[in-house]
Amino acid sequence: ALDAGLLAAEGDRLAFRHDLVRRAVYDDLPQPVRSALHREAGEVLSAAGAPSAEVIRHVVLGGGPLDPEAMRTLGKVVRDIGATVPEAGADLALDAADRLPPHDPRRVELLTEAAHQLVGTRRVNEALRLVNAMLSDDLTPVHEAALRLVAAEIHQATGADATALTHTRAALALPDLPDDLRTQLLKTQGSVLVAMGEPAQAEATSSALIEAAYRSQDTAMVVSAMVFQSQVAFYRGRLSLALEFAEQATRRSDAEPNTLRLRPPRVPALWLATVLTATDRLDDAERCLGDGQRQAETLGLGWSLPYWHVHRACALLERGALDDAVVEAEACLAVAEELEVVRAVPPARSVLADVAVRQGDLSRARAQLGAARSTVSFEHLPYGPWLTLAEAALLDAENRCEEAAELTRRFGAGPQWLLAVPPGHWPRLVRFALRGGEHKAAEAVQRVVEHILGEDSGQTVVRAVHAHVRGLVEGRPELLEEAVGLYQQGPRPLALADAHEDLGDALGRHGTVPAAVAHLREAQSLLHRCGAARDQDRLRHSMTRLGVRAPGGTRRSASTSGWESLSESELRVIPLVAEGLTNRAIAERLFLSVHTVNTHLRHVFAKLGINSRVELTRFLMEREAAGAPQP
Repeated sequence: ALDAGLLAAEGDRLAFRHDLVRRAVYDDLPQPVRSALHREAGEVLSAAGAPSAEVIRHVVLGGGPLDPEAMRTLGKVVRDIGATVPEAGADLALDAADRLPPHDPRRVELLTEAAHQLVGTRRVNEALRLVNAMLSDDLTPVHEAALRLVAAEIHQATGADATALTHTRAALALPDLPDDLRTQLLKTQGSVLVAMGEPAQAEATSSALIEAAYRSQDTAMVVSAMVFQSQVAFYRGRLSLALEFAEQATRRSDAEPNTLRLRPPRVPALWLATVLTATDRLDDAERCLGDGQRQAETLGLGWSLPYWHVHRACALLERGALDDAVVEAEACLAVAEELEVVRAVPPARSVLADVAVRQGDLSRARAQLGAARSTVSFEHLPYGPWLTLAEAALLDAENRCEEAAELTRRFGAGPQWLLAVPPGHWPRLVRFALRGGEHKAAEAVQRVVEHILGEDSGQTVVRAVHAHVRGLVEGRPELLEEAVGLYQQGPRPLALADAHEDLGDALGRHGTVPAAVAHLREAQSLLHRCGAARDQDRLRHSMTRLGVRAPGGTRRSASTSGWESLSESELRVIPLVAEGLTNRAIAERLFLSVHTVNTHLRHVFAKLGINSRVELTRFLMEREAAGAPQP
């Protein structure tokens, strides 16, 4: 084995040269031999005075007896292992549970802990099957409540908030629950209510819990309370306060990474990115998402992976990076399908539909919204706002303006719906409403924006949106000019282009043609850089109505194949493939996820009509030999 390079000498010991080799050898051993080796290892470690955690693992895997002391040690070991490698902790609990009688209370506790550990992995569906099977048994109130807590966490992580709420309410109705379990259930219920757009109800039922959380010695409890407070503040329009709580929670969780596995399962940095995207710190949101996604992948937080992708897609759309937004949304769909995670899918399809409308591919937009409609309702949070925005954009593009305007009414009911989409989209809702003759709906959105501004006037983007919306509703060019100036201070080119366009149209109506054309041309330049082909066409028509010929060559190539169709991000990936780097190495080099790199390469192969990395390398070499520009 030494000569073959399978083992290596480490002092007076031998070790496998790679863990993959050890795993392959281990898996190839017959079960009786494997068990005997574990028993012998347990005996040797025990005799040598090794820590009980090391001993108990071998006792379990070797089929040894599980006396009360062994069970106490096992529970601690499962939790300790699960804090860093949840699948390993879950598997150890499952192995031990298999050796206990079906109705043994210790078995129920082990299986509940195993399901809880699996919530944070790619094996979410296995956890749900485990919970459902146990809930059909005759359980004590405490065991049932603990199991329903895990069920609620699973359903919340996968997007089934109503089902999660059913479980928390059923559990809280059970008698004689310990205080800590009741606290966890109430916390989870509050988080579900926030996700369902009921922050006031969540705050009313959870105020005492927040005080208790801050007195707790458990950092996870404190971090979870901070995230909850941030969510409540956010959906009430208090953006700076929401940001303060979110940053505190993220700092605490970064200091103690194990707190990333909160109950209910939330990643503070993921929520922080949501808040940042709604503020002047959009660039910080992208950095937060990139760093957080890599950390989540390292820690094995499988359930969160689709959410990182869809949040990046939303942030990229907000800053006008349409092609990159598509890549992240498609990566989200791929991972979500693998994990069967529902919640991330509707906003991902909404981003794809909205980009398709911007780029003029209305059939693709219809297909994305059709797929979304087949699985979820447009009526409620968290899906409703994104889906409704994309649907309104498509209807408006199809000149079904009255139907589009009707949809905008939902955003005027309160800040929850409006804040569910980034602020760069808010003036578009007013545009849709006014084009469809729904002036009252436009005014309702204006009032919500004014409410948000009244709660927090410190965000330049909110002041820009407020001026933009007022300028549209009240027909005042000077407010639209103010909006242009405010947008220019931030990284939202699509919102800036919309403001230039609206100002140009307003000046044109007032007969100030030269100034109107200047603003329309500036809007067209911004839209060209973003690749919003349909929006550029609309601007050309506006200039034609003013008697001015639109400048030629402003529209970015709409080609969907060949080298010229490749995006800047795809061009960054290609030379690294030619260098021989793996997708994971490329992801590390470019600070992307592996799924994003996979999606980029899928697009590159389709556009160039090739099927492999070898063909791509050959294609690049041929271009170089021909003297063509290289990426």
